[in-house]
Amino acid sequence: MTGAVTRGLHVLYVAWGFPPHQGPGARRSLATVAELVRQGHRVTVLTADLATFDVVFGGDRSLLDEIPQDVHVVRVAMAAEPRDPLLNRWPAARIEDPKAWGAKVAKEQVRAFPEEVYGTWQPRAEAVAHRIHELDPVDLVIATGDPYVDFSVALRLHVDHGVPFVLDDRDSWLLDVETGEPRPLGTRILPWLEFALSQALRVWFANPAMADWHRNRFPLYADRIRVVQIGGEDVLETGGEVASGVTLEAALEPALQRSLEPAPQLSLEPALQDVVTALAS
Repeated sequence: MTGAVTRGLHVLYVAWGFPPHQGPGARRSLATVAELVRQGHRVTVLTADLATFDVVFGGDRSLLDEIPQDVHVVRVAMAAEPRDPLLNRWPAARIEDPKAWGAKVAKEQVRAFPEEVYGTWQPRAEAVAHRIHELDPVDLVIATGDPYVDFSVALRLHVDHGVPFVLDDRDSWLLDVETGEPRPLGTRILPWLEFALSQALRVWFANPAMADWHRNRFPLYADRIRVVQIGGEDVLETGGEVASGVTLEAALEPALQRSLEPAPQLSLEPALQDVVTALAS
């Protein structure tokens, strides 16, 4: 790995919601990829296909112009299923009984991976990641959170090929950022998250309160958690108001009262340098 660090890494950046996606993590993804390129690394982005954003979720194709030219973007198709707005693609079962069809699909979506809607992208994304690594070995995976199916790609390459990875999570897979309560699939998420934390080189949070909560909840892995914030990013600070009218600080008060030392706070450039240093060691 030392040689790879010297010559620059081949980084696989997994972000289902990469541009033209307009979600809250799009700017963070663009900034991260641009900084990786600036630091001399080769970047392959694994993301969803254009049709997913053009037809199903919405997107802004002008954002494509902001992707650095040296970045190789690989787009993997995703089944639209319940969010498909094109009636002529709906199966007969959906037309006949939309409620029953929706319940069946929702159950199937979380059969292999604990995330509704996006979890169905898992087998396709993992297969493509394997092929990318086969053709051009990957030195590091950075997988973004929300959707968390991105994490499964990092875990697969790590388990099968020993590729180190970083998890970049703006908020929390386990907790609802607006309430501080476990997500509906929290019981199934927990073993996935614990394993991911146990294997990750670094775990980034944009939200300081969530970083503190995870350091307390998973003390064995507290030393690898970083708060990484990017200029202009709209993230919820400790004590910031949430949609429910309850502050996040109040929602997470028990955890924060038991706080360890504050998680290191870094901007993007030193955060990536920290990762490279960890790889070299």
